Amino acid sequence: MKSIAIWYKTQEGKTTKQQISLHFNLWKLPKSKNKFERFFDIGMQLEKASEIEEIKVYFPCKIVNKVEDLGKIISEDNKLLSAIFNEDLSTKTESNSNYIDVSWENVDKFSIYTLGQCNISSKKIDNDDGTIIVLKNFNTGQRDKIYIRIRIKDKAIAQFFHEEELSNAFIQNAFSKSETIDFRMNEIREIDPKILEEHIDTSCFFRIKKAHFFYMCSSKEENIFSNKELNNCRHLEKERWNNYINSVDIDSNSIVLAYHWKFVPKSDNDILTGFGLLIKSKFESISWKPMLKYFMWLILITVFLNFLSNFLYSLTQKANNKNSIEIPISFIPRNPNTKK
Repeated sequence: MKSIAIWYKTQEGKTTKQQISLHFNLWKLPKSKNKFERFFDIGMQLEKASEIEEIKVYFPCKIVNKVEDLGKIISEDNKLLSAIFNEDLSTKTESNSNYIDVSWENVDKFSIYTLGQCNISSKKIDNDDGTIIVLKNFNTGQRDKIYIRIRIKDKAIAQFFHEEELSNAFIQNAFSKSETIDFRMNEIREIDPKILEEHIDTSCFFRIKKAHFFYMCSSKEENIFSNKELNNCRHLEKERWNNYINSVDIDSNSIVLAYHWKFVPKSDNDILTGFGLLIKSKFESISWKPMLKYFMWLILITVFLNFLSNFLYSLTQKANNKNSIEIPISFIPRNPNTKK
């Protein structure tokens, strides 16, 4: 897939360069019969939300389904929220408010904003397989430190994944496949120049303080390679994450692992506005097509060997018959005591 893009539109009269911390969760959860449920979560922690009018997210594919808000579900479970931020957090909810205050020791407070459908809209780009998701009206309380989290659960998310057969592994192809994930954010060279010119304001790319990318998949999947060093990997407890995943089709016996990569500026003077991550993995997948090919070849080889065996046996028998000597009866010596 080509690069996604995330940028902002400031309130009138505001010119401050905006900073952001990001959480990307790419999910590939096993279902039955070699099928998987795939979806993509984006968490955005803003530093100056009061100065931002809109956040825009461009996907180089058509998003058909509605974008879901995750702010409500993570704010209702302190253990889940603590797992997401890797800190012991507590929350406080105000009545009749979309803000949930979050705090922990020695760290500035921030607020989770729960988005409604009035806060989310999407725009299909004409003559292009692209979609722009727009988040707006989340700064009504004039708060600066705001956290927003959304989910894109659409068939188009499969375009992040590129399946291929294992090279030089005819039999292995029947039982496993190789898959490559090529994720890019704000990489200008990987965005259509016409889209850049007409729809994306590159001068308003966020300055990334830190970005966390998590890839969630079955423990049976083998992470073969990534172009950035893996930070860590951990097991996701079903009891803690089931409500967040919110799917009844997932294989209940599967063990889900979370692979984690972290991106930060190289120095205090460095400006990070985008990054790329390449992941290659191998996973179990029973495919009947190569298996049928394998059995057909096996049958053909068996028939050929059987035919060859019979042919060689017949040649041996003929050779034995030619070498055998028949002795005439007249040459058989008689017993002298035998009467005529």
